[in-house]
Amino acid sequence: MTPITICITTFKRRLELFKKLISSIRKLHPTVEILVAINGENEEPVDNIYRKDILSFISAQDNVIPVMFTEFRALSKLWNTLVIMSKTEYNLILNDDLIFNNPNLLTIIDAVIQRYNIDLFTFNGSWSHFVVGKTILDKLGYFDERLLGHGEEDGDMVWRYFEMFGSYPPSFGVPEFQNLMEGYDIPTTNCESHVHNKPRFNVEFILKKYQDGDGGISGMFGRSMVKTDVGNKSQYPYEKFWMENKHNLKKFSEINLKNA
Repeated sequence: MTPITICITTFKRRLELFKKLISSIRKLHPTVEILVAINGENEEPVDNIYRKDILSFISAQDNVIPVMFTEFRALSKLWNTLVIMSKTEYNLILNDDLIFNNPNLLTIIDAVIQRYNIDLFTFNGSWSHFVVGKTILDKLGYFDERLLGHGEEDGDMVWRYFEMFGSYPPSFGVPEFQNLMEGYDIPTTNCESHVHNKPRFNVEFILKKYQDGDGGISGMFGRSMVKTDVGNKSQYPYEKFWMENKHNLKKFSEINLKNA
């Protein structure tokens, strides 16, 4: 079986949904490691009641490891952080507003990886639940953390994936995944909403990164878009160096400077 880590993003107003999701995963997969990125709120102090509640719940679970942000950070930042924290090549990224009741999901993921030799794919055409490998995420340059809120990071990645591989990331149907609140709940207060509950900042930034143009790539934008000089910047240029040299810490052999 391909080793995989389950990675979940969450925030204050989703506490009860988060608890239900963890409990449902644990019934099906008692030992799989779960990483949790707990987001803060925009321009608000840390809610200590929430902090104590979620950390108390997590501390009672085996192999559930949190990272807590003291203020609101981009969904891109949370996704990148979870993959970097993970000890496995493959990672299942989940929103916290899901019903998870497929006992064979990890087997399905293993079969997809082994049969199709792919390392980035979604389920049910949605980035609320997707699998990504460390290697391909590094190759693509990571999710763009200049999208400071949430929204557009998936369309941006689809555009870049198509630019690199000439095709869209595959998607596989798993009817047991149900999104309870997708598209209805803004993940932070004190953040100006624009369209489809996306913070206006992200919507405006993506229009600086891409513009309408013939011969471009549609991606998830629904029309031909070309990249501007804002372009892509690798968010973690030395992560590959760490992956290639981490074994040298226990027993030194040589330093691989290829990605230094």
